[in-house]
Amino acid sequence: MSDKNFKVKNGIDANGTITVSSFSDATSNLTINENVSTRRNLVLNPVFAVNDTTGWGSYFQSTNTIITDATAPYGTKVLQIEIPKDANPHGTIWLADESQQANIAYSVSAYVKGPAGVQGIFSGRPTLPDSSYLSEGSGALTFTFTGSWQRIYFTYTPSVAYKTGFQLTISPTQYSTTMNFYMHGIVVEYGSTTNLPYFDGSQNAYADKYRATTAWSGTANLSKSTVTYISQTANALEVKGNSSTIAKIDPYGTLTISASSTPTSINGQYGNLTVRSTTLADSLNAAAYINTGQAPGVGLILRGYGSQTADLQQWQYSDGNTYARISPYGQLAIGDVNPLIYSNARISLNTVATSAVGLVIRGVSSQT
Repeated sequence: MSDKNFKVKNGIDANGTITVSSFSDATSNLTINENVSTRRNLVLNPVFAVNDTTGWGSYFQSTNTIITDATAPYGTKVLQIEIPKDANPHGTIWLADESQQANIAYSVSAYVKGPAGVQGIFSGRPTLPDSSYLSEGSGALTFTFTGSWQRIYFTYTPSVAYKTGFQLTISPTQYSTTMNFYMHGIVVEYGSTTNLPYFDGSQNAYADKYRATTAWSGTANLSKSTVTYISQTANALEVKGNSSTIAKIDPYGTLTISASSTPTSINGQYGNLTVRSTTLADSLNAAAYINTGQAPGVGLILRGYGSQTADLQQWQYSDGNTYARISPYGQLAIGDVNPLIYSNARISLNTVATSAVGLVIRGVSSQT
């Protein structure tokens, strides 16, 4: 294929031009499938939404009870671990209902709450077929309770090929009487992960841009759960001119077009941009030019997200400071840096100095 005038109907020609033709009206010309990942939570009732403690046990004489706590991050139920005062460490134990391979990493993350200053210890507890356990203390992580809900992460690798588990214990030297601590939003999953958001089959903490979807493997809050989300970090598509990127679509669908060598989106979440122009001259060197193309066509629509709190639009100087903005409710504010919107005013004018006039209206000569 040495003839550079050779053209193909579908494929890449000698000049590197890609030509793709649809096979039907319902077929996309080009589809780019991004990389997605799936996480699987082995805990059956991770936010204790139902009164079921399957998989949970006591370490020495502690007592596990599901109680109501309105401060819980997800829902209103938590696992309360009551520990007595004696010479033994006490805590709680969780054990998976499925076997795992030896030397495969597991990660545990959970919301915990306890008296400020008290230290807790998370550790692995792989269990053998005869219910004995091995390698207690595997992957041990010591942390300090803050008195409020905090998320703790740790990873461990069982050395035996049977059921995985973990324990959370408290040393008896740290308290003088019966003490309670709490757990909620637990995720136990394969692999070495850290700082990943919480999920179960009904809810997840992923931002909307990740397009996360969740599912239960069986009955809600009584079965394992999964979340599938966009995990790709590289752009889905890039257009380069002389080795510089002049346009790109990020993994979440945000389109950025720029004359600079490294176009970047500003706080991009997801969305798209459609620009219609009949000729290059129509753009008048504008960074963005929109031609409605028909008399009843709307030039631009900005629709806020449900319960949106951020501005619908901001006009910024080159230093990034905002000098005009439109609120989610259509209120316009103009003036100083980050102009304020006053109460329910539809238009707010912010002067920039004591001598500055907020609004000037000059009539034409002999105005009537």
